[in-house]
Amino acid sequence: MLLAPSDFRDETVSKAKRLMEKWGVEPVITSYSSHECVGYHGAVYKPGIRTTELDPDSFEGLFLVDGSGVEAYKLYDLRHIIDLVKNFSKKGKFVVALGDSMKILARADVVDGIRVASVKDKEGERIVKLFKGKVSDSNVECDRNILTATSSEDTEALVDLLLEKMRAK
Repeated sequence: MLLAPSDFRDETVSKAKRLMEKWGVEPVITSYSSHECVGYHGAVYKPGIRTTELDPDSFEGLFLVDGSGVEAYKLYDLRHIIDLVKNFSKKGKFVVALGDSMKILARADVVDGIRVASVKDKEGERIVKLFKGKVSDSNVECDRNILTATSSEDTEALVDLLLEKMRAK
């Protein structure tokens, strides 16, 4: 689970972690910083590994957490994060994004011809379309190895879909 250093959606992380752990999937917190990450509502998570050290071969997928930190830290402009998303996608690993973090998918150029969930903000929708992604009317979408959701309110449905796809693999 990739977090911005601050202002990520705490509720996305806590709900996704709880659901994954219930099914025996142990999420690993990552960030480009090795310092504790502080969520929008004050939750604190210590990264288990820095994004620069992640090896896609060691993980089932990459879960990009939403929140205003995506924009504040311009995660979609950080080359190592863009390359990480590309590598996960190229290897057929699951790449999961909610809300603001769909901008990272688009900038990593992994949405070309891919159907993604509806996007709440016009700038996010513009970026997805610029990189040839197809924005649907649905709040949760899965197209090949890319899973997306409109917002943190859709976390449960997104994680359920991810776990279903992981079991089928």
